[in-house]
Amino acid sequence: MNKKRVLSLFSGCGGMDIGFEGGFRCFKKSINENKNPDWIKEEDGDFVMVNETGFETVFANDIRPDAKAAWVSFFKNRINNPDDIYKLESIVDLVKSHHKGEKIFPDDIDIVTGGFPCQDFSVAGKRQGFKSLKSHDGKTMLDKEQPSIENRGQLYNRLFIYERFWI
Repeated sequence: MNKKRVLSLFSGCGGMDIGFEGGFRCFKKSINENKNPDWIKEEDGDFVMVNETGFETVFANDIRPDAKAAWVSFFKNRINNPDDIYKLESIVDLVKSHHKGEKIFPDDIDIVTGGFPCQDFSVAGKRQGFKSLKSHDGKTMLDKEQPSIENRGQLYNRLFIYERFWI
């Protein structure tokens, strides 16, 4: 079976990517065996190994070096070149480079996923949301700068402008 190719944006440490690909251990109680009995590959006490899915992550990005380190550490056991797949750059800069003619994104992408900018919306962050004062590269914006589609809380808007950037 040919796996569906996933382009992962705002990937963080890879939680969404791992979920898409399967093949991980988790608490048995976290899976509804009545609805999804085919998800479980093997059981080991309170834990289960989840079956692999038909997805493979072929591109990932985030601006945090610690997130990349965690992602690469997990995926190095699954793929040959995790360090090359994960781009440690802002999606704004990647899209701008792509539009200048650089080969940034892989071909034949089936699915695009995107993690939400947790720092701006989660209870663990400062909850600035769409009015985040962090720029796309994680730096604090100057007082005179107004939130825009290139600040962290609104980066998804930037992607809609370039909705076909991966083609």
